[in-house]
Amino acid sequence: RVYGMKWLKFTGGVFGVIVVIAGGVFFAMQDAVKQFDRPALASCAESTEPACDASFMGDSGSIDYRLVKPENNVQPQAMLVVLHGAGLTAAGQYWLADGNLDALATREQILVVLPDAGGDIQVWKDGENPDHPAAQKLPNQLPVVIELINSLAAEYGIDRREVSLVGYSNGGTMAMRIACEAEVAFRSVGSFGSPISQYQIDNGCAHSTPAMIKHGT
Repeated sequence: RVYGMKWLKFTGGVFGVIVVIAGGVFFAMQDAVKQFDRPALASCAESTEPACDASFMGDSGSIDYRLVKPENNVQPQAMLVVLHGAGLTAAGQYWLADGNLDALATREQILVVLPDAGGDIQVWKDGENPDHPAAQKLPNQLPVVIELINSLAAEYGIDRREVSLVGYSNGGTMAMRIACEAEVAFRSVGSFGSPISQYQIDNGCAHSTPAMIKHGT
């Protein structure tokens, strides 16, 4: 009986610790999300600032995006497309960069484009786990993203072959999919914090494209 009481106290203590840790993690995640819940930037049609927000309507649909231009109206020489992770947004990915995308755009004289996956869960249809019920409900954003890239490249006089793609997590596997399936090859593709795309292993790529796949620090 004494042994049983000690065991109950021990398990109760462990359970209490788990509850406290879980509660702390939950509230920490809530705080992390809130710090990126910031107002939208001014519309690109009205703003003179390097970073702005816009919407694109193409033949295959519409998509929102954040645009970061070089300062002082410098003509961009290339384009970098950044795809956010699952559950995040283009704005959230921009704030996570903590000003580095603005500095990058000016230093390298490039146009930085952050498309938004849209929908209720902000997830890219990257081809991974196609039989999952949630994946089956996702829209196929690939055609409109490619339309957006082609449109901005033409608008800013950027050689379409000077466009690179990078993505984080779900955005990384989506970047790999876009780079493989687009009709025109990209200069390079980067996937960060995400697995090598099983979808592309199974389906292959239409282009040979320099790639960087990176995990951790």
